[in-house]
Amino acid sequence: AIWHSNIIPISSLSSSTTPSNAKQSDVLCVGETLWDGLPLGLFLGGAPTNVAIHLSELNVRTSIAARVGDDALGKEAIRRLDNRGVHTSLMQRSAFVYRESKEAGSTGLVVAEVDKVTRDASYVFDTPSAWDYLEFNPELEKAAEGAKAVVVGTIASRLGSEYGATTADAVQKVCRAAGQGTAGVVLDVNLRPPWYTPHAVLNFAECIANHSNFAMLKLNDDELPLLESWCGLSSSPQSADSTNDYDMAMQIGERAALLGKTIGAKRVCVTRGSKGAVLYSSSSVTPSNKDQIATNPGFVSSTHNAGGTTDTVGAGDSFLAALIKSLLLDGQEDVMALKRGCALGGYVAQCQGAVPSHEDAPDDLRLLFQNEPSSSSSSFMDLV
Repeated sequence: AIWHSNIIPISSLSSSTTPSNAKQSDVLCVGETLWDGLPLGLFLGGAPTNVAIHLSELNVRTSIAARVGDDALGKEAIRRLDNRGVHTSLMQRSAFVYRESKEAGSTGLVVAEVDKVTRDASYVFDTPSAWDYLEFNPELEKAAEGAKAVVVGTIASRLGSEYGATTADAVQKVCRAAGQGTAGVVLDVNLRPPWYTPHAVLNFAECIANHSNFAMLKLNDDELPLLESWCGLSSSPQSADSTNDYDMAMQIGERAALLGKTIGAKRVCVTRGSKGAVLYSSSSVTPSNKDQIATNPGFVSSTHNAGGTTDTVGAGDSFLAALIKSLLLDGQEDVMALKRGCALGGYVAQCQGAVPSHEDAPDDLRLLFQNEPSSSSSSFMDLV
């Protein structure tokens, strides 16, 4: 088998970014940059990439570290990231990668199949791809040490070292480097069958907990019972005839609290689709110095998408971006952070693609990030 790789400096491709951009960033997102193949065309995607773009739209200085191919899609990905204000000096490009009869130098592509009824998406990944071969280097190490928050996702571990993949190892080294600074590390759980194993996911979490500030774990309500079972915890399923959604949300919050204490995360956020989200915060990060659970039932905008063709791709990533800005950068209370996250996620779920422009968002959502409303449907409870 042949292994050949060449990293081409991004500064030679775009005059709009320089290596100093990474030093200026408050948030570093690490993982995959790829293209989502949706029914209406190709859309830029990848969970950390989506988070980075939404953070940039929220006026947060953000860098993305990923690898793309030395091809048209790779160049276009970088161009679009530049245009959205994301710093790309840490991006890597593969001139050619070939491993075990697998050509792996191409920019990543994932075909997202959207359910006609639920609008939820399932994913088929091109494997391996350039984003499986991110390399840890001194520039990436320095950026992790200097950031206020570092965002990583479990999908980066999908190949481990198979086909010579390096991204899983690079991400763990980034988390260790973040531990040398003041950054809070956020782990975004994305379980895409068959690209995960319990060992790989828990290994990421253990690395963050042992070597850095595990600021937050984010997952959805389908992923929660899986992680509980992997940690030897009871999932405590809700009764099928329960009609009190607040009680159901609080039960999820209590489960999130136990999961957070088990794996060492200071916050655990569980998204619930159209039913909103639940956030557990440990006593180490709450004003009351008590464990706290906050809930939000979801956000309904006064302006609805009229295009007819939408998908939920990227909704969770935009939610996470709003949460990171509100909690880790702005110091907002949990209730406000959830309200903002649910609002932005609800907007993206009404759009095509994962990263619609915030300029097109309805006024009520835009105002939410400018002013704190006097009332909110969110609620919270201190745990004794």
